[in-house]
Amino acid sequence: MYRVFLVCIVCIAFAGQSFGQKANGIDTLLTSSDSVTRFTMDDLFAVVIAHHPVARQASLLSENARQELRLARGSFDPKVQMQYLVKQNEGVEYYRIVNGGIKIPTRIAIDPTVGVEQNRGAYLNPERYIGSPSDYTQLYAGVSVPIGRGLFIDDRRAMLNQAALMKGLNEAEQIKIINKLLLEAAKEYWNWFYTAANYQLILRNRQIAQDIMSRIKTSYTYGEVSLIDTVQASITVQQRSVELLEAKVSLDNARLSVSTFLWDSAGFPMELRESHMPVYKPEDAAWLNPERVSELRENAITNHPEIRKISIKLKQLEIDRKLAVEFLKPELNLSYYFLNKPFDYSGLNNDRWGENYKFGVDFSMPVFLRKERSKLALTKLKITNTNFQRADAQRNIRVEIDQAYNRLVTLRQIIVSQRLMVDNYNRIVNAELMNLTEGESDLFKINVQLEKLLQSQSKLLKQVAELEKEKIYFLWASGVTNLGI
Repeated sequence: MYRVFLVCIVCIAFAGQSFGQKANGIDTLLTSSDSVTRFTMDDLFAVVIAHHPVARQASLLSENARQELRLARGSFDPKVQMQYLVKQNEGVEYYRIVNGGIKIPTRIAIDPTVGVEQNRGAYLNPERYIGSPSDYTQLYAGVSVPIGRGLFIDDRRAMLNQAALMKGLNEAEQIKIINKLLLEAAKEYWNWFYTAANYQLILRNRQIAQDIMSRIKTSYTYGEVSLIDTVQASITVQQRSVELLEAKVSLDNARLSVSTFLWDSAGFPMELRESHMPVYKPEDAAWLNPERVSELRENAITNHPEIRKISIKLKQLEIDRKLAVEFLKPELNLSYYFLNKPFDYSGLNNDRWGENYKFGVDFSMPVFLRKERSKLALTKLKITNTNFQRADAQRNIRVEIDQAYNRLVTLRQIIVSQRLMVDNYNRIVNAELMNLTEGESDLFKINVQLEKLLQSQSKLLKQVAELEKEKIYFLWASGVTNLGI
């Protein structure tokens, strides 16, 4: 009679305990209460991307690149120039010079200039002399053109091209920073998942142990069981209570670790409540489709944030190389300014360009070009070094993706085996219960098998958490923007 009674106790308490082959068993374990608030990893990622200080800091990189480009474009802003010089001594005006105009830099190495000059005075430099019929005023307009160095590229245009590349460089850096942040957040999320599910599992098993102990004590009161059975039941409850305390502190700490990634829109930290629970979604069978994996691998070779940064760096070095080649040329600048003399307010006189003008030629060139040749050689060395760096990075990324893929495939196989193991332990427990009814087993043997079942279930939870971490790591290794969110 006692054995049948004990079998009923364990079966009732153990009902619904298995989640070996049930895809939704783990999620049910976490959200069995109506008071539970589901908090998915997508919810976590959305909060992190929107409000985390590191994510906000990374978003400033785009604005920084915009301002760098604006700064470079400033070198091509039209420039208004004005000069006013006057000298007065003992009632004599030595000279009064007024020269104003506008210079318009362009991206084709031609800088037009238009201005008005008015000069007068008793001791004016003859070079500045303008006839009095024109009120000592003349209009001038002209251009300066570099024929040698600076014709195809110069410091201004190189700076502008570099700044344009900074946008892509900062975007790649932004993706890299946010992906790393999301990877760390995901690891903590799945640690939280494991500790929460493991806590609920141990809590359920302690309740089973308490129910068994309570019923055995009642049976002992009526003389149906021995004292040693109550001791055995009490030890099991004590063991589960200790395990539950350990699981509780692990859960609290894991929840706090996830909370470190949560910030509100005002920049204040938030914390998860005890009612919040992580959500486990059954694995999509097509998630590791070989075609998708191959596509991610090939895409990473060119679009991984690290590869993009190195490729953009190569483009910047190519601009430096072109500029260094330009400096090997002699500096030969031509300038021509048409002079309207005299200045007539009724309009421009029909002076021929060949009569009133200023023309200039500037030439200079280092004799040995040692500085320029060294600059070019150093830039070529940097390009070669960066090409090696890119090849090494591409190789490392391929290996990292393949390693993550191999771990994913292996973990899936391990989880399948572990679920079978959980089911087999269930069968062993059921077999022990049947043996108990026939007098071939006892509470001690059943407790031993229940302990093994609990360990196998806890291990399964840990492996599921590791698989989810590895999924995120695989996306991170592939350089997927925002890890696919």
